[in-house]
Amino acid sequence: MAGITSEPVSTPQNDLVLDLDSIFVGRDFRAESFSQPRWWASGSCYTALVNSGSNSAGGRPGLGISANGASANSTNGSGVASSKSSGGEAEKSSSAPTRDLVWHDVATNTTKTYVSSDLLIPPGHDAPLSVDDYALSSDKSRLLIFTNSRKVWRKKTRGDYWVLDITARDLRQLGGWNTKPSSLMFATFSPCGNKVAYVMGNNLYVQDVHTFKITALTSDGSNEIINGTFDWVYEEEFRLRKGFRWSPDSKSIAFWQVDQSGVRVVNLINNTDHLYPQLIPIPYPKAGEQNPACRIGVVAIDGGGSDSGDGDDIEKNRRSKDATGIGTPSITWIHVPGDPRHHYIASLDWIPGSDELVFQRLNRLQNTVHVVIAEHTTGKIRIAFTDHDDAWIDLQSAAWYGEESSGIRFLQGGQQFLWLSERNGWRQLFLVNVDGSCSQLTPPTFDVTEIAGVDEGGRFAYYIASPEDPLRRYLYRTTLNVSDRNDARLIAPQERITPADMPGTHSYRFSRDGKYAIHVYSTFSTPETTDIVSLPDHQTVAVLADNKDLRDRLLKGFLPKPEFFRISIEEARVELDAYIIHPPSLDPKRKYPVLFYVYGEPAMQVVRDMWGGRTSLWHMMLAQQGYVVVSVDNRGTPSPRGREWRKCIYRKIGIYAPADQAAATQALLKSRPYLDASRVAIWGWSGGGSMSLNAIFRYPNLYHCAMSIAPVPNQRVYDTIYQERYMGLPSDNVEGYRDGSPITHARNLKGNLLIVHGTGDDNCHYAGTEALINELIQHNKQFSMVAYPNRSHSISEGSNTTRHLFTLLTNFLLQNVPKNPIDTTA
Repeated sequence: MAGITSEPVSTPQNDLVLDLDSIFVGRDFRAESFSQPRWWASGSCYTALVNSGSNSAGGRPGLGISANGASANSTNGSGVASSKSSGGEAEKSSSAPTRDLVWHDVATNTTKTYVSSDLLIPPGHDAPLSVDDYALSSDKSRLLIFTNSRKVWRKKTRGDYWVLDITARDLRQLGGWNTKPSSLMFATFSPCGNKVAYVMGNNLYVQDVHTFKITALTSDGSNEIINGTFDWVYEEEFRLRKGFRWSPDSKSIAFWQVDQSGVRVVNLINNTDHLYPQLIPIPYPKAGEQNPACRIGVVAIDGGGSDSGDGDDIEKNRRSKDATGIGTPSITWIHVPGDPRHHYIASLDWIPGSDELVFQRLNRLQNTVHVVIAEHTTGKIRIAFTDHDDAWIDLQSAAWYGEESSGIRFLQGGQQFLWLSERNGWRQLFLVNVDGSCSQLTPPTFDVTEIAGVDEGGRFAYYIASPEDPLRRYLYRTTLNVSDRNDARLIAPQERITPADMPGTHSYRFSRDGKYAIHVYSTFSTPETTDIVSLPDHQTVAVLADNKDLRDRLLKGFLPKPEFFRISIEEARVELDAYIIHPPSLDPKRKYPVLFYVYGEPAMQVVRDMWGGRTSLWHMMLAQQGYVVVSVDNRGTPSPRGREWRKCIYRKIGIYAPADQAAATQALLKSRPYLDASRVAIWGWSGGGSMSLNAIFRYPNLYHCAMSIAPVPNQRVYDTIYQERYMGLPSDNVEGYRDGSPITHARNLKGNLLIVHGTGDDNCHYAGTEALINELIQHNKQFSMVAYPNRSHSISEGSNTTRHLFTLLTNFLLQNVPKNPIDTTA
């Protein structure tokens, strides 16, 4: 990409004027997404939810639209309802249209209504269930429906489940007669389709879909002992929610058990919803503090299980009775050496076609991962593969075909698996044998960002990469036929599958046979298009959601477009990726205020050629009003620019990043005379909120205004898994934690600061902001502060919240960084 240019890109006078109401209240700029498609276990068929009446049996299915500016929630395929930054995109309508389940065969282009909404009317009700998610049994004879859902931390994972016998047209609710509403989690069909497992009250249950008899598999669930799901920190940092896995033969279930005893509690306070304040206790391990203990158990559905264990670390729970008198089967605990509070079990699955388990075990520093294989009957383990990094290991992706799994894609009947490793300086794809030997499949010249899919019949692995441009993402493939791939000269040529004339960001959800994929494509200025493509020719088979009306509206409106470029930072000998959005008809003889949008931590890359939803539209609105908007990715962001780029910031979070941002700001002000050095603002959310604080505290003469949303002012108060991964233990890095925390530098504040936080933020706690407020008061620093009662990290709950928040940000910017251009020739 080009270096810094002194002349801005001028755009025509816009015909479409953006405002806060059109962006955050109206629906004119809401992007559509195709709702919850599910590939079948074999072949080229998928199902999807569509609005009732929109489908004709002989044609393409109508749209089951999610029109909230973001894609529908990810789910797990055989069960249902499965970046750390938040951008106010989550405020959604509570009403849902009536929807049918439609089946479509891509190969033959045939469509039919598989389950109509009139089959989803419970006895005694007048209207169908509102379907939040669904799953079909393996023989497609039964439909599992998730409804009446409630949010647990980030996603709606607790609700009611119903089972529909499609042929008999019999609809029944799961759980006992006295089950409380919205109390079941992660209901999942067994592979044979005869049973459903679910979590209720932190215990694991199985229910027969013929007799509807309920069997309790665990009975010790409590506020401290969690079976089959997770505590806050495992869910947030490993994205683990459903904590159990059916065995391939449907005879056993493997599950996580999390023990939170000894984990200290953070209390959130609800001051508004009751006559007296209520405390909301959350066990939350802060950096350096005690972690929860985690272990893996295996329980036989029929109550079987061996009577002997392997060593002292393997327990056997004899048949016992809980308070209700329900018997629970014996459990075999997998033997994982070491203190369970000082390692993590970050994934779990059954090896395909096997009675063995596979899981990833990370040490507490998260710089060594073992791929462990376990015998489910004895608990004995063996280490199949080990990877190590002197900084940290990025956990293997935890989703295949939309399912929660080990993150490991097995091949050859469980004898091989795919693995991403940075051991050669770039994130490369390896084919690993279960004996630990491996072959490199991609060359050590670019990063593979993720494994996309496999055509095992054709012996190809598909992956996402962008060898020449880290701002974009494309599909590639490489052969799985290997001899000695450790010699880079023997690595086969890599084949790009995404057409060369489609620059931007592409993602793919593969069919099980690897012949088709649901393909989502966007650019910074173009909202998502969702279609089905055949592979490997990448021909469009069907368009599922094209957002044509929105694309036309944006195109005809001549909205400001970004210029992508790189900024050279001489002192660090590095170039930083950036984009800039100019006001329409910018006059280079005038001076314009500049707003930087930042994140800057390892969890997110902001300089991407992809649709940014309402936040990007807000930036375009500000550009229309006379602001120049800029984003820069500093070192340490997860850009595909090699291991050194990403991990040079190890133990230095909050130190290198603000220095890079400041150097980029200074270089831009020097090279682009139309940028007004006296009107420089910065804003960000979560990690970006922390970065905004560091910027205005550490560089008070450079930044004149900062808007910090939901920040972490002190790294010591954030959670163990995230903070220790990038910073090490606080006891081993006292100086790094201190110098990288914004609160350390608060005394330097000179400019105008706005802090915004939700008091119900379970992620980046409001208490951290209160500590920063005390520090600012001590140094007599004036600032503005707005607290949103009971709002979470997304600050999206409640009527009009998002509209109010962005009005607040807009007004603060207008008041403290005036938008009017200044004529330098006067």
